Amino acid sequence: MLTLLLTSAALLAAAPNTALAVQADSPDAAALGRTARRASFRYESLQRRLAPETDDGGRRSDQCDERIGRFCFWYDAPSERPDPPLPPEPPEVADARLVAVEAHRRWFSAAPEDHQAAGFLIRYLVEDGRSSEAVAAARTHVWAAGRDPDALFILGLALHYAEDFAAAEAAFDSARAGMDERRRRAVDDVGMLLERSERGRYADLPPDARERYERRFWALSDPSFLQPGNERRSGHYARHAWARIHERAPRVRGKISWGDDHEEILIRFGLPVSRKRIRDFRHAFIHSDPRFIESFDPGSVALVPPALLTRGLPEAPPPGLRHELVRDTAPSSYAPVRLRLDALDVVVSRMPARYGALLRLDAVLAPDTIEPRAPFEPRALLVIMDTLGNELLRERAPTRRQGDSTVVSGQAAVPPGEWVYRMEVLDDSTALAGLAQYRVSVPSPGMPLEAEDAVDTRSGFTLSDLIVAEPFGDSLPMADDDPLLRPHPSLVLPTRTAVGLFAEARGLRREGRYAVEWSVEEQKESSIFGQAARWLGRRLGLIEREEPLRVRWEDVAVGGTVPVAVNIDLADADEGLYRVRLRVTDELTGVARTAERLVRLSGGSPPARR
Repeated sequence: MLTLLLTSAALLAAAPNTALAVQADSPDAAALGRTARRASFRYESLQRRLAPETDDGGRRSDQCDERIGRFCFWYDAPSERPDPPLPPEPPEVADARLVAVEAHRRWFSAAPEDHQAAGFLIRYLVEDGRSSEAVAAARTHVWAAGRDPDALFILGLALHYAEDFAAAEAAFDSARAGMDERRRRAVDDVGMLLERSERGRYADLPPDARERYERRFWALSDPSFLQPGNERRSGHYARHAWARIHERAPRVRGKISWGDDHEEILIRFGLPVSRKRIRDFRHAFIHSDPRFIESFDPGSVALVPPALLTRGLPEAPPPGLRHELVRDTAPSSYAPVRLRLDALDVVVSRMPARYGALLRLDAVLAPDTIEPRAPFEPRALLVIMDTLGNELLRERAPTRRQGDSTVVSGQAAVPPGEWVYRMEVLDDSTALAGLAQYRVSVPSPGMPLEAEDAVDTRSGFTLSDLIVAEPFGDSLPMADDDPLLRPHPSLVLPTRTAVGLFAEARGLRREGRYAVEWSVEEQKESSIFGQAARWLGRRLGLIEREEPLRVRWEDVAVGGTVPVAVNIDLADADEGLYRVRLRVTDELTGVARTAERLVRLSGGSPPARR
């Protein structure tokens, strides 16, 4: 969860807390506007005054992970104890919001063209969970305001929270078309969402290159291709609409005046979902107002690619490490309106072919630990794109239940080059979704998959990636589509286990001899000092050298594609990261090819959703 500490001393004094009665007997729009603003003031005041209190002052102001203007900002690490569930909203706050809705509805009825009347009515309706009413009011406002860009932006905001993302994008695009160049560039700008090293390069791009970058950026940021529209893009413009509304909000006691830092936080992370008052005696000795901590949606994920120009889209992390989607710190984040989105574990295997490779993708979506219900209506999608976000392939992928998890498999034939694979799973019954989107390299036919292999252009001998599967029985699989081959959809495996390993060697000479060597070796993940100490201990004979597990044999090729399979028992292996390596050597030419996988052994089952 992202957390914000309000540290500025520039807290504004509030007007007296006045009892409110909606003045329904006055048709004058100005009078109705004053009544509505008093309703807003009371609602905003009660939100802060009735925020729950805590003795925990959080981190000090010198412990910020990041300073954003007047605010101290930090990220909760995964090892930290999660915040307790939010207490129910005080009934006084809910009642004040209902009064504010009614007051703004009357003001809006008298002045439907007024952006402030419409904006606050839509805001309070959305906060009250009445998005369909918000859309109806926003459409009336667009009609009354003559399709003004501000009115269209309010409509886009309402449509976004009504989960009509395609229509929201259309409304935002219509608004952008009616803006002057300066304002359109301001709302289109994605610099705040990028890593600092990327922002400068993005800002220096000429206009045409910036537009191409932004198209690619949003194409790679959509949280779900299974849903119409790009929710993350419409969410970006919705945040700009929120900024226009919130900068006009009443200045109540304990609330820092609106500034550029507010807008940056809102554009990067959205609006806070909770706030707490902190009992801090050191602060109270100097200031009469309490300190506040505001927290953001714990379901927020890092959807946007933050460094396309400087690093490009990343490759998948080693097994057991946090995915880019749920990394601890990110320059921006977003929580989908309905979906509970998490990273999807995907194992990609490249099977060489004449045209390039057949990508085989096996994935698993673990059960939700917050609401542990098994998916009932899972559907999955496999998409292959180039690195610019242009689609090469899009097709549904079959799913199956495995305990409380959803397992999905798919495959795609791709030519040589750099590609982006995207696998997503969505369960409509639980709104649980998983996403993986990473770069993968496909070598030219006859070229090795691993860069460390020597290239011999005279040989068409290639070796596929390793497939880590359930142990084989009495018969070994003869091809990657053999039913005997049951790949593990995650490379995080329980300890005390056995695995089946499979690969295909293509282009060996018929009737020629070849040698196969398997090895399993633990990969040390500790510090350089620990590695040096172990090296010294081995030199002095104090530590027994750890030798990798090796299996070797020779055979004769009987066809163009030779299956290579073996069962490996890891019952004696401790928890940790292991490198499984296969080396196949054509003994006639001396050409060797290597394929390897990292596998993590853990004390339990693969980790569930956070």
